[in-house]
Amino acid sequence: MTRRLAIPKALACALTVLMAVWSAPQHCEASPYKVTVLGEKTRAFALNDEGVLAGAFQVPRLGGFGFLYDSNPGGGVTVMGITLPTDSGPGSYDANYSISSLNNHGQAVGYDVDTREPFLFDTRTGAPTPLSFSSDHMQAALRITESGAIYGTRIFGDPEDPSPLYYPYVYRDGASQVLTTPPRMAGARLIAADDSGRFLFLASRHLEGVQSYSQPFLYDNGEWTDLGDHFLNQYDGRPMNAHGDVVGSTPFAGRQTPHAVLIPNGDEAVKLGELPGHSESAAMAINNDGWIVGHSGNPALSDYRGFLYRDGVMIDLNDLVELADGWLITGARSINDRGQILATMRDQDAQNSLEILLTPGDQPTPPDFVLPPMPVPEPSTWVVFALAAVGLGCRETKRRRRNRTTRGL
Repeated sequence: MTRRLAIPKALACALTVLMAVWSAPQHCEASPYKVTVLGEKTRAFALNDEGVLAGAFQVPRLGGFGFLYDSNPGGGVTVMGITLPTDSGPGSYDANYSISSLNNHGQAVGYDVDTREPFLFDTRTGAPTPLSFSSDHMQAALRITESGAIYGTRIFGDPEDPSPLYYPYVYRDGASQVLTTPPRMAGARLIAADDSGRFLFLASRHLEGVQSYSQPFLYDNGEWTDLGDHFLNQYDGRPMNAHGDVVGSTPFAGRQTPHAVLIPNGDEAVKLGELPGHSESAAMAINNDGWIVGHSGNPALSDYRGFLYRDGVMIDLNDLVELADGWLITGARSINDRGQILATMRDQDAQNSLEILLTPGDQPTPPDFVLPPMPVPEPSTWVVFALAAVGLGCRETKRRRRNRTTRGL
């Protein structure tokens, strides 16, 4: 009797991803956009106009570690918080950094995931510099402008409160200052900011102790503009450009289905539409030329595609690239002034996904995304990370117990 060799599901998935990386053209010279695959278990968070991308990749059993990828010729990947192995030493995992924003002047801002301490990073070397403002109750989404001003959101009061109040703040010239919040709102979370006195907030009305930060407001040098109800965009990308134009998604004509919209500097929302055969869409980012990216889909068919909206026309990104058979670009969430697009592609079974960077074909070919050799964790390192995980688990258990107690009052 012949025995059949069974391939474990995890191994099969890994082989599928590897085949996609090998077979997908890393740089498509013939198509309008060149495709750079960022690799398995990689998540990108920010893309600046200089072609530098910030993100994190997963190290098995150790969590995510921050990286910077310079897509310019001669550039490459810089990993932060890691001492790389050399002939004289195995290297080490020193800190778990995460980057949430970067500007075009060699600066990035983020924090130590374990200690919540905020840091300023050099995007050319990855070198961290501690920031002097307090990290107490700080939220992860920090934003840095071209002048180096750092904006963010803090919890005021008890961080264990099941419905905390958030307030935006700015750190500039060595001092931290709380910003104004929209009128008649209980609190606000900052989404985007620039150096011209313009801010984008998600605000909350005070409703019997429950805070829902879903009301978008644009603040432009003393003038508040309510951008409407049910703005559904989660703002992973670049929702506001230097002209004050904002993109997102909102229901139209009383329907709850989200539709991509453009709000030109506080004016009336303009519906962008959907790709053929689709019933919903969402805009995630806009550059200073007015180019918009996002996703369009038909939930009934589980069919989603990334789009580029340019000159009044929505274009399927899959028509602008060459991918391996069975792979589709299902969404895009950032675009810079070079026209580079940060997107996600999935296989036809939706079992695997990969982050990709699209670069216009008339620009220099980016270097391949290659991570340097990683250190091999020593037993003591495993113990430290295990203890940290236990500590975080205990803290989360305590918070959940408190929440249940609060709900029972």
